Amino acid sequence: MWRESTQWVIQERRQSNLNYSLEKTKDYMVRHKERISSSEWLEHVRHRTEWFLNWFSEYGSINDNWNILHVGSGADGEINFISIGHRFAIDPLTTFYKEHFQDILNNNVQYLDGRGENLPFEDNSLDLVISYNSLEYAEDPIKVLSEISRVMKDSGYFYLGVNVKSVYGHSVFWLIKNLIKQTDHSHNY
Repeated sequence: MWRESTQWVIQERRQSNLNYSLEKTKDYMVRHKERISSSEWLEHVRHRTEWFLNWFSEYGSINDNWNILHVGSGADGEINFISIGHRFAIDPLTTFYKEHFQDILNNNVQYLDGRGENLPFEDNSLDLVISYNSLEYAEDPIKVLSEISRVMKDSGYFYLGVNVKSVYGHSVFWLIKNLIKQTDHSHNY
């Protein structure tokens, strides 16, 4: 009984923190809409995406048949600047972004409202999954990684960029560093 009660309290606290975080993100996005929608910022994201695609070309070649998912894409995610493949973006604030940032969303990307902990894709269906500066905000980063592993093809690729300036970022970095044993790749943490 005590264990179940403790787990319920932990889950409620996580949910409360997540809801607070989502509201805080909405507030931030509204206050900084002009900067986020600015040509300078979007050019920065475009440049970062081009860097990623150039780096990625050493490992694989994206084609029009690929299924590509950006987990935690935000309104200004890299998926907006990838021009080939079947592109999807999932974020718990997708509806909010469609209402407030429609002008910067890419019409060729299918935006889904949801979380990385529960990806609405079939097993082994995605060729490339991108998570840039979002995993450290997840309610359950281990579950997100498990879901990504589930939906990614065996021959698929996972690109992870993590902001390590926060406690969560340091935790995710530690998890990745200690759980992934491939050391022949450069990682962007």
